[in-house]
Amino acid sequence: MSITAPIMRFFLGGRRVRRESFSCIVSVMLAVAASAVSIVFRAAVLSDMVEYELAGHGDLLAAAGIVIAVGALGLAAMLLAARTGRMGSLPLFIPAAVMSVGYMFDMIFSLLVRGTFMNIEIALFVFSVACAALAAFASSGRITPLAATIAVGGMCILSAVGAFLPYAFGISSIARTAHCLPLAALIGAETLALASLSSHAPEEKEKEIGNER
Repeated sequence: MSITAPIMRFFLGGRRVRRESFSCIVSVMLAVAASAVSIVFRAAVLSDMVEYELAGHGDLLAAAGIVIAVGALGLAAMLLAARTGRMGSLPLFIPAAVMSVGYMFDMIFSLLVRGTFMNIEIALFVFSVACAALAAFASSGRITPLAATIAVGGMCILSAVGAFLPYAFGISSIARTAHCLPLAALIGAETLALASLSSHAPEEKEKEIGNER
């Protein structure tokens, strides 16, 4: 953190970098990197499976570029929220939103190359969208942050079990890596985000008590 602290301090307007804000932003960067890498890796696996020639196809790089651009916008929003002190549920929403874009392109490539979807691709896409929806509901006050945390944590566990279970029935290790690496990255990003949200909660309660007084 000593290396990145000056950069973070610059973006946060000279303020001292809080550990919670740092972990929130790291979670977004992790989701962005995992999304971009998973697109390229999955397309390479699919091309190897069906001998599809990817050379000269700019759509692959374009898709990875779009995911990186979405992640950059999310990171900018996170930095702005950290600077204004209104982080809210952005740490939970942005990584899931970025990953959902990545999984969407993953499904598109699977459809173009193989002509069909795998069940796990649909499940991962639905999972990431559900995480983003839960975070949006939490920020709007429709559900409590604790309920969102429990729900997302439960979905992480179910998704991990659902992702690894089929591989006990003979799916190759390459396909396993292609699916499980982005899933593990998403779970890691959401875990960091949830930890940051829970660490922010006591401070918000103290502010509310102070305002009531």
